[in-house]
Amino acid sequence: MSDPLPYASAPYQQTKPATVGFLLGLLGLGLILLGGCFMIGIMIMQFADSSAGFGNSTQASYWTLGRMAFLVMLYLCAFGCFGGGAVIIKRGVQKLMLA
Repeated sequence: MSDPLPYASAPYQQTKPATVGFLLGLLGLGLILLGGCFMIGIMIMQFADSSAGFGNSTQASYWTLGRMAFLVMLYLCAFGCFGGGAVIIKRGVQKLMLA
């Protein structure tokens, strides 16, 4: 079997750990920003009801099962984004320390 031709095979390019760490840091910050957007949605649901006036969302008729389920989903998405962002930033800092 013959050796591969040098012009027919792609050269191997290794990505630097600093570039990977920087991109992971940006991705982690983006996830934390997305979690903050979910938290804004939670604040809007809890503190502003346009039909009852601002701050009157504590009435029992406001908190239906669907609204409570949606609020739980917003909390899960927010804390999932915060947790994922923290893990990704930690990995990015580890890659930057290797550079």
